[in-house]
Amino acid sequence: KRSILYITAFEIHTIMNSVVHARAPAVGVPRSARACVKGRPPAPRGPRLVSRRASSDSNGSTREEPRITTEQYWRAIMEGEEMGARMEREDKKTFRKPEGAVPLDQEGALDALRMGTWRLRGHTCSQIEALVAQIEGAWRTVFGSDFRLYQLDRDMRFADSIDMNKDYPSSWAELMDPTKDEPGYPRLMLENRAYQTRVFRKVHLEVGIRQDNIQILHCTMYPRLEYDLPILSIDVVSVKDRITLALADPCPVNADLRLPEFYAQPIREMQERYSLGKARDIPAWASSILSPLAVVTSPATPEEVGNFIKYAITLVRYHTEVGRIIDPVSGAGAAARLQTIRAAHKHYCTQNLRNLKTRRMLEASFGVEWSDKYLRHIMFDFEG
Repeated sequence: KRSILYITAFEIHTIMNSVVHARAPAVGVPRSARACVKGRPPAPRGPRLVSRRASSDSNGSTREEPRITTEQYWRAIMEGEEMGARMEREDKKTFRKPEGAVPLDQEGALDALRMGTWRLRGHTCSQIEALVAQIEGAWRTVFGSDFRLYQLDRDMRFADSIDMNKDYPSSWAELMDPTKDEPGYPRLMLENRAYQTRVFRKVHLEVGIRQDNIQILHCTMYPRLEYDLPILSIDVVSVKDRITLALADPCPVNADLRLPEFYAQPIREMQERYSLGKARDIPAWASSILSPLAVVTSPATPEEVGNFIKYAITLVRYHTEVGRIIDPVSGAGAAARLQTIRAAHKHYCTQNLRNLKTRRMLEASFGVEWSDKYLRHIMFDFEG
């Protein structure tokens, strides 16, 4: 049997509290829940209960946490959203947002910091900068004291294609960009950060900017092999400040690419909430690792860009919350399940190494040997 996600009343409250105070709500709301909030009875459905688990009181006796129905869960979220909307209306009396602004989070500190101490701060497009700040902020907020640095190779934390020997360690800005007819054009710079937690062996953020106005964001959350949790992948490519590729998917750890139902249903509702634009073709190397719920698109309008950003942030927050409370695989059949998870992680890394576009882009700037090491040790390292 695979591991089961148990959610207590306290944990439901914690998740809802993080959801209702975010301006991009974490999940869509079923019609039946909307009807409840408006005073109309929901359409008849079978019993839908969130799992419960036993706990012990101070006397050592066993008791069960109260059950929380799905309708109660969504009612609380809707009430929280309405409260947030009222607060925003009050805010507008004293603060007027610029036209076209997309509110992403209520944490003013994150908005002020943006990419904080990233060396490439201020040199990426606003969409990538917002995603980096919000993703890293979600990790810090949810994981808390469990959030620790992951050790990366020192020479690969920040890489500059025209300063591979680190002759200018103080600031990459000291070097002038080469012209089109000079060696080293186009200059490529990569910055990486990685962390780890009890459940995730590595959560990785990569930001890259190339001199010819290509920018990239890569995010991967690798669970430890003893946890039955997808590998979350997010990739964004910007050309001349226009998002040309946006990918977000919790890549399954099953051979049939099936996501656990408890995990998949909220994602379906998130996707219903946001209009994510027309899907684009999935490359052959990725077809055996992406789930049926993968979002692969080229946003055509500012609204579609904003919706993808909100969806990606919500997906990261959801995945992080699940990772905070999930238990390791155990019980009958655990050995076989762990073997399947291990094979899926290895396959995920192997297939990503077959992405020739990424490899050729790196090799053109850093050479074959360095690029292969970077791909295998920084981006798609398999923990065997």
